[in-house]
Amino acid sequence: MNEPVIRASWAAGDPLLTRYYDTEWGMPVYEEAGVYERLSLECFQAGLSWLTVLRKREAFREVFAGFDPEDMYSVERPAVGAGWPVRAMVLGEDTVGAVDAGVAERIDAGLDLLRSLGVQTARGALDGFRQARTDTVAVIRAEAWARYRDDLRLHPEKFSDETAKRLRSGDEISAPDLVGAQWRVLEWRRRIRALLAGEFDLLILPAVPVVAPISGSAEMIETTAELTSLTAPISAAHVPAVSVPCGFSEGMPVGIQIVAGPGRDLELLSLAARMQTAQPTPPWPPARQR
Repeated sequence: MNEPVIRASWAAGDPLLTRYYDTEWGMPVYEEAGVYERLSLECFQAGLSWLTVLRKREAFREVFAGFDPEDMYSVERPAVGAGWPVRAMVLGEDTVGAVDAGVAERIDAGLDLLRSLGVQTARGALDGFRQARTDTVAVIRAEAWARYRDDLRLHPEKFSDETAKRLRSGDEISAPDLVGAQWRVLEWRRRIRALLAGEFDLLILPAVPVVAPISGSAEMIETTAELTSLTAPISAAHVPAVSVPCGFSEGMPVGIQIVAGPGRDLELLSLAARMQTAQPTPPWPPARQR
C-alpha cells in the first residue's frame, strides 16, 4: 500500500507548484547554469509570487539562453518593432508625483537609449495612478490582516514588532472601504489593459521616485510605501513589467520601469535585454557612507 505523499500546504495550490515541490524544492543544485537560473528567478519574483515566475520560466529560458552565464546574449531574439510597433507613453510628474533630480536624469538617459532602439515616445498622463496605489495597498493590508490575525493573536512571538505593526494596519480598513478599493482596482486594471491594447504598446516610468535609502536609516513602513509607490499600481494592473538599470545616482542604481500589455512578456524581456546590451556597463560607483 502506497504511503500518502506529505507536502507543504503551499505546494497544493497549483500543479506547477506541486511538480516544483516534488522535483526541485529543497534539493541541492550544483551545476552553474542551474544555480544562475535560480538566482535570476528569485530576483524576478521579488514582490510577486513563485507561481508567477514558474509560469514564465520557459519564456525566461528562451530569452536568456537557457541561463548560461557564459553565453547570455548568443541566442537570436525576436526583433522588437518587427510586427510589434513600439509606441510608448512616458508618464511624468503630473502622474507619478515628484521624482528626485538624479533619478529623473537617469530616466531621461534611459529614454534616449530606448529611442535609439526604435521606440517612439510621447509624454502622457494617467488619471487615477496615485489612487490605484492607495487602493492596492489597502487591499493588500486587509487581506494580510485576514490571513494572519489569528496567528498574530496565538503566536505573537513569531512576529517582529515592525511586521506586527504592518499587519495590524489592515484592521483599520473597514469592509465598505475594502470593497470600494477592490472595485476601483478592477476598473484601473481594465483602463491600463485597454490603453496597452490600443494607442500605446508600452508605458514608461521610473521604478522608484527616490534614491534607495541606507538600510535602517528611515522608518521602514513609510520607506516601503515610497519605494513601491510607482510599482504597486502597475502590479495591480496584472500586466508584465520590468525594471532595467539605467545608471547610478548617489552611488545607487536607478531603474526605468517598462510596462507592456498582457501576453507580451517575451517582447518586453527582449527589449530589456537589448537595452542592457546596447548601453555600456558603467563602473560601480563608491558606496555611500552611513
